[in-house]
Amino acid sequence: MKLNPLLSGAILLSSTLLAGSPARAAVIDLEAAPPSVQNSLPFSEDGFTLSLLSGGTPSLFYVLNNNAPSIATWLWMDGTGTVRVTRTDGGLFNATSVDLLQYRLTIGTGAITSSAGGNRVLNVFDSTNTIPLTGPAFTNLTHLDFVITGFDGNGDVPMILDNITVTPVPEPSVAAIGLLAVGMLARRRVQAV
Repeated sequence: MKLNPLLSGAILLSSTLLAGSPARAAVIDLEAAPPSVQNSLPFSEDGFTLSLLSGGTPSLFYVLNNNAPSIATWLWMDGTGTVRVTRTDGGLFNATSVDLLQYRLTIGTGAITSSAGGNRVLNVFDSTNTIPLTGPAFTNLTHLDFVITGFDGNGDVPMILDNITVTPVPEPSVAAIGLLAVGMLARRRVQAV
């Protein structure tokens, strides 16, 4: 079978555009927060938004920027509730890791859950560690949740987070899909002749 050069070129160009370039990971390090005692949620950075879902007391969930180079900016979770991470444009993303700077929940449960069924229950040994979020349960997500349930309000702040590493899932471009359609039509035409 003899291949049409136009058809071959269209298929090659379409496959190249559909593959796209790999998406770059974003680290939501919260450093874009204005210096103040509390920056309430929602908070957006690097194309992602952190929001407090219903059930949480707004004054207990915020981004704290100490405005000091030696002190990190944190996501402060001091009560029962859920902080949700989404892409600002509504697209899909993959989660890679999060730094758990403090986890002192003695009554209740802390967990990291995802729209793909991920459920990483936290324990005191996770404190001051980078928590990996791997596998299909943390890919192609519409949201990633940091959840505290059953906290009685006694003791230190139960959960402090930083450096949430996420990667947008690229979508095929409209131009690439159009070129693929042209290639398919050209192929049908060659086969018909």
